[in-house]
Amino acid sequence: MSVPEKLPKIGSSDHYCFVVRQELPRAKPPPKETIFRRDTRDSRIREFGQWITSFSWQEVISKGLCQEKSECFHRILLGAVEKYLPMKAVRKCRSDKPWMTSKIKSLIRKRQTCMAKYGKESSSFKFWRNKVAQSIKECKESYYKSKVRNLKVTDASKWWREVKNLSGMADRNNQWFEHLIDGETVDSVNTLCERINHFFVNLTKDFTPLSQDDVSNYSAGDSGIAGDLLVSTGEVYKSLCSLKTGKAPGPDGIPNVILKTFAFELAPVIADIYNSSLRDAYLPPLLKRATLTPLPKQSPPGSIENGIRPISLTCEIAKVMEGLTLARIMPSIVSHLDNKQFAMAGKSTQQAIVYILHLALEALDKGGCTPRFFFADFRKGFDLIDSKILLDKLSKLGNHNVVLGWIAAFLYKRSQFVRIAWVGCIYTLIYQWWYSTRY
Repeated sequence: MSVPEKLPKIGSSDHYCFVVRQELPRAKPPPKETIFRRDTRDSRIREFGQWITSFSWQEVISKGLCQEKSECFHRILLGAVEKYLPMKAVRKCRSDKPWMTSKIKSLIRKRQTCMAKYGKESSSFKFWRNKVAQSIKECKESYYKSKVRNLKVTDASKWWREVKNLSGMADRNNQWFEHLIDGETVDSVNTLCERINHFFVNLTKDFTPLSQDDVSNYSAGDSGIAGDLLVSTGEVYKSLCSLKTGKAPGPDGIPNVILKTFAFELAPVIADIYNSSLRDAYLPPLLKRATLTPLPKQSPPGSIENGIRPISLTCEIAKVMEGLTLARIMPSIVSHLDNKQFAMAGKSTQQAIVYILHLALEALDKGGCTPRFFFADFRKGFDLIDSKILLDKLSKLGNHNVVLGWIAAFLYKRSQFVRIAWVGCIYTLIYQWWYSTRY
């Protein structure tokens, strides 16, 4: 409180007024965070294209082992990406609206400069004021059409939440992970990353991990590789062209826009590396890494064990190789699947619901019976798959040992890295009891 200040009498009053001012703390500016992004402007892409269209990958193709090929390929490609598409730091406020862009912020700065220099009645200020208003309107409309409009039919709750964000009715400053930092067992975001990483790695602690002998056993006894197992440049080119450029790059740091735009130049060398990995039953550790970004199942999340859904981000080249391998094992798998298996491409959950409803109505039409349904949900179903059982089943289905050796190498010594708000822990091997340390 300030010292009371005596004011003059008001009119003919015989009373004095006193003013006591409360000293309020100055409002802190919204917290900012620095995000590093690749400079993928068209001019940068063209400079990269001039390099890659004239570069020869003979140095990679001439090497004998897959390990040598992959290390040389990644070193050359990542070096070129760092040179022509460098990382740039972008400052971002937590209070920024989802439609806010760097272009709008630049226009706002110009508007404020003109207001301070020429005043609100100047033509310069009015020009930039109108530009800001027009850009905000366009960005809001674009964001609504691309991110929000479809939610009105698919998820009304999320649609209403996004509408409130657009209209300024919601507070986006609070981060979901702050509810899990209690100051005792979890005292920082870094510690929270460790706890989440430890939880997901610990799910498979009772499984026996694959060993190098398992990888060698599946690939042993094959003097050569059948021609139908090798991939062609055309297959790799088609896979690269189907990539989505809007997705974030994996741990290898290669942007999808590079892989897709220059698929013609990269397809031959990636096909050669994949064929070598089939022959050697080897995958480089970089392609077996995953960046795990946890998302809350509900807001706020109740606990790490029940309120977190992991989103795993892997290298796009590894995904391309997965797709090539899947195309070679699916023919032997599909023939053994039940026709009522709806978890397949070309089928949907709607068909499963229609089929169940048909069975129930058919039974009710006969009369004298009561249909009963049993719904089962597997706890962490995708995380609790034993690799040895999986390989054994694939072997019994008649898949070639070369392909099984590649799958075993793909599952051997995989590692993951948990990241929240650009903070994370070190890469941790899956299938091991290893509490990661901070860095």
